[in-house]
Amino acid sequence: MAGYSATPLPRKLGIKDASSVALVDPPVGFIATLGDLPAGVHLVEPPAAAIDVIVCFITTLEALTDRFAELRPLLSYTGGPWVAWPKKQRGAPMSVNETAFGKSASPPASWITKYAP
Repeated sequence: MAGYSATPLPRKLGIKDASSVALVDPPVGFIATLGDLPAGVHLVEPPAAAIDVIVCFITTLEALTDRFAELRPLLSYTGGPWVAWPKKQRGAPMSVNETAFGKSASPPASWITKYAP
């Protein structure tokens, strides 16, 4: 398929062997979207500490503000945070998009933004 990256989603997210990964409020079916995970990966629930990868799914900027304060301290020193939101659907109101996220005072620039599949 043209324009499609063959890189597996776990690699894109920085999930490596023996990583601890927290999926916060994932949409139904998201775990299956990850496909095969590297060896020894553990899916954990906050408030586990020293999480290597956190993928936080939000639908409003307010949710991001609430979740950021809770999740940031749980990341390991080299942990990778991701914020994901649904793709905009025609005619559906959306309070979260890349522009709104960038203007938000909640997360630092180190939080990586991506759209949920």
